[in-house]
Amino acid sequence: MSVSTASEYLMLNELPDVKIDVREYNPTEQWRRMRENQTIPGIWKYTAGTNQNAGSCIMPGRVFHQDSYNVFTNTLSINSIEPEKSLYASGTAKYMRSKENPGRFAAACHLPIVPLYRDYHVANEVLRYARVRQDWETERSLYPQIYSAFGSDLVSQATSLVPVAAYMPFYAKPILSLGGGIAGGVTGQVILKQREHALETKIEEPK
Repeated sequence: MSVSTASEYLMLNELPDVKIDVREYNPTEQWRRMRENQTIPGIWKYTAGTNQNAGSCIMPGRVFHQDSYNVFTNTLSINSIEPEKSLYASGTAKYMRSKENPGRFAAACHLPIVPLYRDYHVANEVLRYARVRQDWETERSLYPQIYSAFGSDLVSQATSLVPVAAYMPFYAKPILSLGGGIAGGVTGQVILKQREHALETKIEEPK
């Protein structure tokens, strides 16, 4: 279901060249795709792209069942069975590809605030997609996913700004980010309840 959701979204948004990997761990292939990706200048591929690929090798997404998009390899990695996760990652692909210089923007996402700015626009895009299709089940499942992404990025940035973070082991930051994502998911459940209540109230209003 998650693969078909992502495939349909990419097709409707005219992104057929995005490669979809399903629970695949193949660092050699990812490095090859990055080298052959002519849409990203070398200065970004071999700096920020190398850093992202190295991180994926050490902490593969399939271990944490995370779906993600790598603009440097133009690859959408699907490691979960939840359609909302693959949809959010697909929305990220669309947003990143809409940038005049996707590689430079991806590098900028390591700076404070920028990831939250990206998440905000991706959240609006996927919610709009669900609402246009009148797909309430998808919309309701997106709220925890959206706020989980916010929480993860918020914690990740916070730890980067703390001096002691430089002395943390390499696996500490991803684990802390995962904790932020869990807390964000709980917040998303609260927002979902508010949305459901608002819809129920609207339905019950006398005509």
